[in-house]
Amino acid sequence: MRRHFSQPVTRALRRIALCQIALHRIGTHAITPCQIVRRHAPLAAALLAAALAASPSARAATADAQSDPYGLWTGTLVTEKGKCPDQMESSLQIESDRIAFTPGTGALTLRGKPDKDHKRFHAQLILTDMKKQPLPMVFEGHPDGQTITGEYGTPTCRAHIVLTRPEHHALDNFLGR
Repeated sequence: MRRHFSQPVTRALRRIALCQIALHRIGTHAITPCQIVRRHAPLAAALLAAALAASPSARAATADAQSDPYGLWTGTLVTEKGKCPDQMESSLQIESDRIAFTPGTGALTLRGKPDKDHKRFHAQLILTDMKKQPLPMVFEGHPDGQTITGEYGTPTCRAHIVLTRPEHHALDNFLGR
């Protein structure tokens, strides 16, 4: 009778089987990659825990958007009027000296400078259309608890967006889940 295991258990069993095959083929006096992993697993786990504790996503759980706005924020535009790039995720990158908002298409980036008290985030890009008329694109956002709420507008689009910090699953990826 064949047993069915969950995907992480199946991966672990495959790794063990590969280690056993490697040991059998090269003899018992050689060091295999599996032995190196076993020897250094406590060190790797400690380094991973330290990296997770120091990461911005660990800070994000306690800090609101106004007191710690720096880093990457993502969300999807919700069209209110016209035709907007709402099929893909948009991103807002906030640094100490600049802001970059990329609408859902990812082709254009609106840029700006943050204000000192982090109450308003403004980014814009002004292009010229075929008739030599200005084509403004504007993002205006503000902190709202753990999120940043904003509006995006062009002459043919008006949309709102709620941006959150992306969830990082570094531990799950490390463990192969």
